[in-house]
Amino acid sequence: MAVSLFPLLFVVAFGSSMTAPFFTVHGTIVLTSAVVRLYTQDAAPATANESRCRPIEGTDGAQECFVPAGSMSYCHADHCQEEATRPVWVDRTEVTVRQFQKCVDAGKCLARKFDTVERSEFCNMGAEGREDHPMNCVEWAGAIAYCRFVGKRLPTIGEWRLAAGAADGRLYPWGNEPPDCTRADFHSEAEGRGCGKMYTVPADSMPAGASPYGLLHMVGNVLEWTSTLSPTCLASGKTEQELEEDDETLRFVAGGSFADTGDTLALTRSSIDEQESKHVGAGFRCARDVAPGEDVPQ
Repeated sequence: MAVSLFPLLFVVAFGSSMTAPFFTVHGTIVLTSAVVRLYTQDAAPATANESRCRPIEGTDGAQECFVPAGSMSYCHADHCQEEATRPVWVDRTEVTVRQFQKCVDAGKCLARKFDTVERSEFCNMGAEGREDHPMNCVEWAGAIAYCRFVGKRLPTIGEWRLAAGAADGRLYPWGNEPPDCTRADFHSEAEGRGCGKMYTVPADSMPAGASPYGLLHMVGNVLEWTSTLSPTCLASGKTEQELEEDDETLRFVAGGSFADTGDTLALTRSSIDEQESKHVGAGFRCARDVAPGEDVPQ
């Protein structure tokens, strides 16, 4: 079994020509990358199989994919933790603007939970022709509000990494070959940000980059929020409700974005960010537990 350990690295910069994710802190545009050491443990590898995916009832063709139970470990600084995951259904694609708009229209996702002022050029909400691109510029609270609106939740970092194919030690969802613009939407050295398009791409595109469980854009396009707390917040003694209401609570995000370079897309990397952060390069997908007695792919 391959085991990957990366030292903690913080890169903070300012400016308009940055290639890593942006977020807004107290009205200031900041570029940040908190690279977190991660490794895999005792989880069975999978082979690419779209038969693990099926349409989500009541949606316009959206799909979810079955990810079996496993065990994943992750580290932040000198703190490592193992997560035993249960069988779970994870959305095949990132939540799109079109889907998120239904939550806004229903009054369950507040407009203030996504960025429409600063760096709005890169925000997909309200951008003509990007209705089927991933929802981005969204706070953690906006992401969890949408998932609850559809009766789901955010995946944990362990569930996310299993769904991405990290169980067998591969570097990327498709294997160990370096990223290219047929598999991921990222800041390509040859073509530039968003593989030359500057923005995200439709959430159901680039099937060549699918994970072993059939999920699309697990790296590139947008970073994705998870429900997993940073070790510091986990040890804070606060209740889950208190943590949810505290904008400075830190959660894991994973996957890299259209603004990230290829060397930052490896599954051995992740980030932690404040819940109030509104990344132009970050979005989310939802997950749900397997219901008792529910038929699942074998």
